[in-house]
Amino acid sequence: MRKRRLLFSLILIAVALWCALLFAPPVAVRTGGEGAEWGSMAALPFSMVCHRIPERCFWLWGVPLAACSRCTGLFVGFLGGTAFFPLVARRFPGRFPKARLFGVAAAPLCLDFGLSHLGIVESSNWIRGLTGLVFGLVLPLYLVPGILDAVLNHRDRRG
Repeated sequence: MRKRRLLFSLILIAVALWCALLFAPPVAVRTGGEGAEWGSMAALPFSMVCHRIPERCFWLWGVPLAACSRCTGLFVGFLGGTAFFPLVARRFPGRFPKARLFGVAAAPLCLDFGLSHLGIVESSNWIRGLTGLVFGLVLPLYLVPGILDAVLNHRDRRG
């Protein structure tokens, strides 16, 4: 049980650091000086998972965050869902929640993306962020137990 708590704490710290990197570009510009380029370097990992189109990003101090509004919502939601995971997971002892919850959380995001992509409705950054947040809050209920089990069971098999 102690290993499980430690691993969960490491997951939570990693997710919190990832979310902190979202703010690196505006903070780097705000602090200025010769080290201002560290913000763009800190934002590089987001380019692997996000398009980072400036018009679709939230802005702080005149600088876009490191990820688009939908991904920002997703990451911040994932952080919140991970932080509350120990409390919520008690409702699902030893198992994942039903797939229906995943579908309900994903539906607004998929609907917003689909309608926007088809040109039927132009979504705002706040709507993108909110739909990402809702989906991000639910994801840890499925991913965190899988990560915990995979790592702990792998370690147990090795001895």
